[in-house]
Amino acid sequence: MKTNKRKINFFRKLLATLVVSLVVCSTNITTLATEEQNEDIAYTWEDVELLANLMYFEEGCFLYDEQGEYILKLAGSVVVHRKNSELYPDTIYDVIYQKGQYPTTNKFGTQEIPEIIYQWAEDLLRDGPLGPENLIFQSRFKQGEEVYFEYKGEYFCLGNLE
Repeated sequence: MKTNKRKINFFRKLLATLVVSLVVCSTNITTLATEEQNEDIAYTWEDVELLANLMYFEEGCFLYDEQGEYILKLAGSVVVHRKNSELYPDTIYDVIYQKGQYPTTNKFGTQEIPEIIYQWAEDLLRDGPLGPENLIFQSRFKQGEEVYFEYKGEYFCLGNLE
């Protein structure tokens, strides 16, 4: 009978050790998978919100226009291209709030933004911006080296990144 109790205790300890090992191993695998997934995601929800606000308040008047989606995405692309350039700040927040750049920031959070604009903003952050990397200007007038796209008086222009 003592032998059976010893065997039972041994197997209980062995089972407990195996369970703990499996939990630790599973946690490590989950952590590794999460870290690998996060390496691919170089933006936060705050970045999406800021970019969506910028797109809406800079170009929202074109939302229901035939070129609306493209215009709003171009506005967001200018911000992402600037963030990716060594000549501009390296965060979405700092690009948008750089002194003298986007006066519409005082409107952020004052109106409900259509959900589709959040999706477009996230698409740009996840998949990359539209246009060439030197698409860094957007305004009601021409600037930079050349006009990339113009629509109803809104100019998206290329600049020198050197």
